[in-house]
Amino acid sequence: MPNDNHNYRRSLSADRPALGPTGSRTRSNAIAKAGENHNRSRTRFADRRRKRGRILIALTVLCAAELVYAFLSSPAMYVKHTIIEGVSDASDLTNDEIDMTRRSAALPVGTNWLLAPVGRMHDRLIALPWIRSARIGRHFPTDVSIVIEPRTPSYALITPAGRYEAAADSTPIRPLRKEMENRLIPVVLNSSEVPIPGTEFASISARTSAQILVRTQLDPVLRIAKIEIDQSTNIWLNMFSGVRIKFGNCERVDEKIAMMRRLLSHDRTGRFAEINVSNPEWPAGRLREPERL
Repeated sequence: MPNDNHNYRRSLSADRPALGPTGSRTRSNAIAKAGENHNRSRTRFADRRRKRGRILIALTVLCAAELVYAFLSSPAMYVKHTIIEGVSDASDLTNDEIDMTRRSAALPVGTNWLLAPVGRMHDRLIALPWIRSARIGRHFPTDVSIVIEPRTPSYALITPAGRYEAAADSTPIRPLRKEMENRLIPVVLNSSEVPIPGTEFASISARTSAQILVRTQLDPVLRIAKIEIDQSTNIWLNMFSGVRIKFGNCERVDEKIAMMRRLLSHDRTGRFAEINVSNPEWPAGRLREPERL
């Protein structure tokens, strides 16, 4: 019986074909081909996903562009009001200057609120000689506000080239008006320099004179009637009391002002005809003649 089972198993194994080298190679090729097909299908699927993604991105960008265009071109976003502050209340501005300021701040009809050229508006405004600064801002929903600070005349700049109203920073503003002649202290400069309205005057002596006026404008002792600058750029102060003061060059301004205040506060009888404080450590003076006391 055992021999019969053994013979049966041998017959079964004899009926099965042996794989050998050729059979192993065929099976490996089949496996590799199946792997390639799988990778190819995965690649095609990934390509389809990328194409769908590109199409969705393009549609999204197109829709966003349409929305932005509709938003920017909508009449609801046009600038409705341009509010200007600081011009109507400025008594020193002329009517022509106020009109020119408003024209410089005007926007074309249909200007979008978000695209309003506030930078160019600012440049146009500060280019006007009578405007010191301008602040421009957008206010929701469709307003643009402009706050203007005009230049205030501080003194009258008198030069051979012309007569001007000048600000405290020595910037000529406009030609001197008749109604301002008695309100502004004249600074007479004998120089060939030509003042340009809106541009700070280049003369250091003129700028120092403006500083002197600013620092003494509320001083009850130092009441200046006129300032003169000679060819040597020496500054001369003509006081309301009749005293003529040689201020000298543009150095040690505070020390010289303090010395002038000290000397004039002690000269209650008006004895001095001329004072020299060009060297504040060693001031000098000339008394009036006896018959003029």
